[in-house]
Amino acid sequence: MPEIEDVQVSAARNIRPFLISWSLYAVFLLFYGAMLEESAPSFDFRNFYGAGYLIRTGPEHLYDLRSQQQVQSALVSPGERPLPFIHPAYEALLYEPFSLLPYNRAYLVFLGFNLLLLPVGFFTSYPAFASLIPIWQPRPGLLFFLFMPLFVALCQGQNSLLFVVLCCLAWKRFERGEPVGAGCMLGLGLFKFQLVIPLVLLCAARWGWRTVAGFAGSGTAVALVSLAITGRQGMTSFLSLLSAASLTQDQGATARILMAIKPRAMPNIVGLLYPLTSHLSAHMAFMIVACVSATLVAWCILLVRRAWEERVAFSIAVVCALLVSYHSYVYELTLLVLPLGLLGNRVSKWTLFALYVTPSIVFWSGSRDWLFLLGLPAVWLLAGSARLVSGPSLQAHVEPLADCTYGGS
Repeated sequence: MPEIEDVQVSAARNIRPFLISWSLYAVFLLFYGAMLEESAPSFDFRNFYGAGYLIRTGPEHLYDLRSQQQVQSALVSPGERPLPFIHPAYEALLYEPFSLLPYNRAYLVFLGFNLLLLPVGFFTSYPAFASLIPIWQPRPGLLFFLFMPLFVALCQGQNSLLFVVLCCLAWKRFERGEPVGAGCMLGLGLFKFQLVIPLVLLCAARWGWRTVAGFAGSGTAVALVSLAITGRQGMTSFLSLLSAASLTQDQGATARILMAIKPRAMPNIVGLLYPLTSHLSAHMAFMIVACVSATLVAWCILLVRRAWEERVAFSIAVVCALLVSYHSYVYELTLLVLPLGLLGNRVSKWTLFALYVTPSIVFWSGSRDWLFLLGLPAVWLLAGSARLVSGPSLQAHVEPLADCTYGGS
């Protein structure tokens, strides 16, 4: 009994710095969000708010760009360029209750909701965030609060943190030997289909068809819910918007502005190749990106199959999915906190420096034309993860935390 009490006390001491940091972080962000009242109408949350309103008042018009523009102009700000909602319809159900509030108040409430997801992700996968990482994580979970992509996701009113929580739940089930449950968690993340589809493919290469079965089950459920919400015509409009957003037919400035697509701001293969492909035809540019992405996925499939440790395999799958996702911005890099936690201090100090410092430098410089360079630290992290595929056991590299864990082994 004394030993159990000692472990509980030690665990409490380990999580206390996270809870204190989270409280201060939440207070700061809520105060900061309240101070941004004039800027809030330009944030990404405006299209989620508009989708929540349309799902209540006219779900059949959810993917009608004119209806989206009218709603955003009337309820948010008439002077701002509308942001199109190009997500599966089931996601709009999340924003429906927020749309009952005035926009600025809804933005703050959603910010509070996002902040509550932070400890959910932390406690769900505590062992993944328990490694001591010099400078960046002297205590469990502190790597969250210095990561600029997370700050951007929260300020913009994005849903990236919700996807991180689902990936944490999926990893927990992989760790327990439950690939069906992991696949179900990933299927619920289809609101980030450009990320979750390559992630499921890579996970299936490691954990087999049961991952796909779980994904297919929950994915079918959310697809049917989306179909029931918008009807067949709405789903047709959704597919048309996806085609337009891919820029496969038109990469002109008008098409990019209409669909709010900024390749130079994408920290992925699309953005990294854009300086080379921007002067090519839309079809040729798409083919080059597709070929490079397919090659990267094929290489990562080999890596995840050969990886000695499951946490290395999952980390490679996550980083690869971020790089090959066709539509990605800086806030999507929030997902990198999971592989960083899983790999612990096995990640080189220069990779960590690039992942933490580069986003801050580029973001606060005020220029959005160089955000695609944030994909380079992710490439560096993937290369570092590849070197761990056949490496020695993780226990030889990770400093223990007072011989205790919290909520799991």
